[in-house]
Amino acid sequence: QYATWMSEMENDLEDLTATSIKDTFSTLQMKMSIDDCQRLVWWLDLGAIDWNSFDELQPKDIARVFVWISHYMLL
Repeated sequence: QYATWMSEMENDLEDLTATSIKDTFSTLQMKMSIDDCQRLVWWLDLGAIDWNSFDELQPKDIARVFVWISHYMLL
C-alpha cells in the first residue's frame, strides 16, 4: 500500500530535497532526539509551533515533510 501511495503522490513529491521542505519543517517544529534506550524519537514541539503559519500550510507540503523526514530516518 505504501508503494502505491508513493506512486500516486509522485507529482507532489517532485524535487523533494531538504531545501524544498525547510520552511514547512520549520513551521511544524519537528524534532528528533535519542531517548534513554537509544531509540530515535521523532516529535513535534506543539508549544513552539507558529499556528498562524501552520494554518497557511497546504496538505501536500505537510505530506512532503513527513515523507522526507521518514525516509531520512531510514538512512
